[in-house]
Amino acid sequence: MTCGLRTPKLPNNERLHRAMKRLNLLFEETKELYKKTSVSPKLCELRNIITVAYLIVKSAQFRHESRGLHYKTDFLQHHSKA
Repeated sequence: MTCGLRTPKLPNNERLHRAMKRLNLLFEETKELYKKTSVSPKLCELRNIITVAYLIVKSAQFRHESRGLHYKTDFLQHHSKA
């Protein structure tokens, strides 16, 4: 299940901002499902996936250099700990 999100490469802050807007929309839709339906394991899993995706995007927004699989075209330099 991919939820329509592509996470491995988030090239710049503009795309991260768009990803966050989409996650907020998914979060709001899921919140409405919680109000209208009974809680199920699949609904909990969906909420958890959205939460993890939110944390990944938020983390990438705070990091100002490329790391591992996530690189940013506006911060291509890799900074090592000295």
